[in-house]
Amino acid sequence: GKCSVKGCNNPRDVTEGLGVDSSCAYHRLLFDWWMGELTHKKIAYYMANQRARRSAFTRWRNKLGKEACDKIVLKMAQEPINWKC
Repeated sequence: GKCSVKGCNNPRDVTEGLGVDSSCAYHRLLFDWWMGELTHKKIAYYMANQRARRSAFTRWRNKLGKEACDKIVLKMAQEPINWKC
């Protein structure tokens, strides 16, 4: 399937062990970064409210602009993954 981000035609990201994500690798990394910048209260609110989460994530991306988003994704993609199981 296609990425859940409106207007994005990238294929959904597939992670070994976790299966198919709702978004592509680009937007998944961007979303992880965005979530990392939020307070615990906001994270709890957005996790319970998909509509609010999507519009806040979209507003944040639009405010940053494509170039800044690309830089974040590049940085995230180069960081070693630190899985603690």
